[in-house]
Amino acid sequence: MWNQDGGTSTDQAYKCVPFYISNRGYGVYVHHTGEVEFDVAANKVSRVGASVIGESLEYYLIYGDRPLDILERYTALTGRPSLPPLWSFGLWRALSRLLFGQSLTLMQSRHRS
Repeated sequence: MWNQDGGTSTDQAYKCVPFYISNRGYGVYVHHTGEVEFDVAANKVSRVGASVIGESLEYYLIYGDRPLDILERYTALTGRPSLPPLWSFGLWRALSRLLFGQSLTLMQSRHRS
């Protein structure tokens, strides 16, 4: 598995994080600033491998009874984002309403003609 993000100087809102949650009550976070490669079920279905360029690999096994517990522990380790101010959510909603309203008006005018 390989995923690459656009970095901090692009408009892409997502960022790649070398972290996954298993269905067996644990998560794995690879603490590495460079490229991290995961081999999921490559040689054996029940195995996951991780590799990095260099001589050391630092990783954390994070346990929990539920995925939410694992995420809570993961964000306690790596940090939690702050909630943006409420006004910042208005633009998305207003833009969505505007675009929906315009397309609805366009569909109505086409239907009438």
